Amino acid sequence: MRSPTPRCHLAANISSNNRKTIMKLIIITIALFVFINVQGQNNIDTLNTCEKNSNKYALLFIKRLNESKPDSINEIFRKWKLSCGQCEPLQRAKILYHLKFNTFNDSVLSESISCNIKIFLNRKKQYLFKEPEYFSYVPVGKEFDIFSDSIAKTLIHKFKRNSVEYLLCELYSNKSDSILIKIKHPRYQFSTIHNKPCSIHAKKNEKIKKINKSGFDIALMSGVWIPTGGLSVLGIHPELGFQGGAKNENYSAQFTLIIKFLNTPNKYLARRVHTNNSVEETNQFVGPYIGLDFGKSIYHTYHSEFQILAGLGFDAFTALNPLKEINNRYEDVRSYNVNFGFGYRYYFKNKPQYIAIEPKFNIVDYGLNNVTDLKGNFISIRFIYGHID
Repeated sequence: MRSPTPRCHLAANISSNNRKTIMKLIIITIALFVFINVQGQNNIDTLNTCEKNSNKYALLFIKRLNESKPDSINEIFRKWKLSCGQCEPLQRAKILYHLKFNTFNDSVLSESISCNIKIFLNRKKQYLFKEPEYFSYVPVGKEFDIFSDSIAKTLIHKFKRNSVEYLLCELYSNKSDSILIKIKHPRYQFSTIHNKPCSIHAKKNEKIKKINKSGFDIALMSGVWIPTGGLSVLGIHPELGFQGGAKNENYSAQFTLIIKFLNTPNKYLARRVHTNNSVEETNQFVGPYIGLDFGKSIYHTYHSEFQILAGLGFDAFTALNPLKEINNRYEDVRSYNVNFGFGYRYYFKNKPQYIAIEPKFNIVDYGLNNVTDLKGNFISIRFIYGHID
């Protein structure tokens, strides 16, 4: 089934135009990808300066304490509190600072000291290691933890065994986990730790603000269908659809239904294989992709995730309306669809939603049922707004 010679020139022009359009869309996609990253990072910097600054102040505290520069350390404490409030690493740093310079008294302890002690003890629980916000973004088991353990072991011998100072050194040198039990003894009745237990209200405020990346996943999708090779005559088309499935930390499995639509900008040839076997020009184009799509996480941060994607499904579009005088049979182009690509997700803070972009290469055979003899594959770029519950 061949097009007349003039149509070959037309197809060549279309293909050239499509290549230019594809390049523009790729540039737009990359720009959008960068924009999402920048916006996400800006949101982190604006809404949560603790994530940006906390570990920086922890490392700077170590340096200044080793240099014995108390004035600059107090400035670090001031800035750290502005960024993170009276967080556990800051409270720990203040305690160790005052213990080292023999200036410790009960006023050093904040009203949240008991809750901060619980957070410190939870640094030993591996299932919390991937919750950096819970630990005020100071990495577990790294420089600050090693330093506080070392200095507490050095200082513990300076204090009487039944003193609050001794108990704190025992805690931060990881020699005892029972400080909150010991502090209930009447001898400590004048200490803030004794009188300010971690209340139910404080526990609620201490609750992990986890970004949910696992559970049932449902999403709305829009996208661009970009043909290559002999399919270029069909032009570029929009897509709309949805996904539903399940996701855990490392893998995702989704059922996808997406519809491509709008008539082609130029006519193409299609055959009525179910009636008189005639060949007609048409520009009709509407049809679904129905498939199963899978993802494997290859890299993720607190807000972002990159996935390798692959899918398998059914792909089709309607090429010709029925001949009413003969039958009511549409002529549909049908094919398998094997696709692969990558995805980027940005998870919103304190919300179960995310946005994503998924460029994929789709392998099809639209000549499979002889309605057309068009050969080629297509690129899909899909934009997703999803919810995980």
